[in-house]
Amino acid sequence: MEVHNTQEDVNITVMAHVPGIFSVFEEGFQHPIAQFNDMPTAKHYALQFAQSKSKWKVSVYDATGALDGTYNSDDADIAKRKSP
Repeated sequence: MEVHNTQEDVNITVMAHVPGIFSVFEEGFQHPIAQFNDMPTAKHYALQFAQSKSKWKVSVYDATGALDGTYNSDDADIAKRKSP
């Protein structure tokens, strides 16, 4: 059974789920909500999706599985950032 987050609290992960494909996962869902051929595009999508929620966190991992960055709704500068 999948557990869905409320509108108020969303955790998103961007990672290389399969070689050459970066997947965007929402916590509580088994399957990715989107997939892209590169990390910058996946990160951009994840941040745009997350910013439509009240409280959110986005964790981005590179192709090796190393943490590239963490972003959240408490970050005052996030609205000013443009990706990719």
